Amino acid sequence: MTTKGSEQGHQARFWADEEADLLATDRQHVIRDSKTPSGAVPISGLRGPKFYQQDMALAKGFALTEKLRATLRAEAYNLFNRTNLGMPANNVTANNAGQITALAFGSTMRRMQFALRFQF
Repeated sequence: MTTKGSEQGHQARFWADEEADLLATDRQHVIRDSKTPSGAVPISGLRGPKFYQQDMALAKGFALTEKLRATLRAEAYNLFNRTNLGMPANNVTANNAGQITALAFGSTMRRMQFALRFQF
């Protein structure tokens, strides 16, 4: 990433992954924004929605006999089932520029699992 001066302040140069191949071989784009004081967009200046995920696990162990024990376990992932949206499209020449079209990486809808374990 390089930054060079211009007649109005600075230009921020960054790479956009136009082919979505995760390689930094695409051409550089220049952003000029009159809303920022120097006209430069900082590194990681584009941000998406916040990511919220609350997980919970409950376990209860009890004795069935003197040598036999049981453990009951319940786990919930994304307990409150909050939708976590992904990053907006950052290719300014695309039809979907600025639109969010997917969920965040690693995001899941509510998942629950239960387990019963016997120890003897």
